[in-house]
Amino acid sequence: MLQAGEFGGGDILAWTAASDLGQTFAALPWSPRVGLKANIASGDRDPLDGDLETFNALFPRGAYFAESGLIGPANFIDVHPSLTLNPAPTIAVTADVDFFWRQSTRDGLYGPAVNLVRTGRTSEARYIGTQASLQVAGAPAVIGRSRRPTVVSSPGNFCANPARARTSIM
Repeated sequence: MLQAGEFGGGDILAWTAASDLGQTFAALPWSPRVGLKANIASGDRDPLDGDLETFNALFPRGAYFAESGLIGPANFIDVHPSLTLNPAPTIAVTADVDFFWRQSTRDGLYGPAVNLVRTGRTSEARYIGTQASLQVAGAPAVIGRSRRPTVVSSPGNFCANPARARTSIM
């Protein structure tokens, strides 16, 4: 997706690309699915030139990458492998890990509402951190003719760049 236009005295030129690939092995026990997401959104190359180059998702969902919703969809590169198992027809267990980098080291780190969390002016570090999670989703037995509610539990852990103390990344 491309964003282009003008804002004040500067130009807008920002972009993003996303992919979600996977393979389900239905013939194997628990029908495992191996998945890989790879996504990127532009960041500003020069925050002082008046041009806007940070992609703005406009109305992003709060939990863009994971249920914890720590990183927003601006100035990022992420690689997100996953494995889903179905131990029962109504239960899915997904283990995943998400690796995050800044697309532009001159731009900052953004939150889920595309709010600037940390400026890019104090660090040249590209790596942001890694987030691992385990999600268990299940639908209890149908009661009468009502719709099946889904119960989800999604604990996760975000490991920030170890250099964050000296770089102010997180």
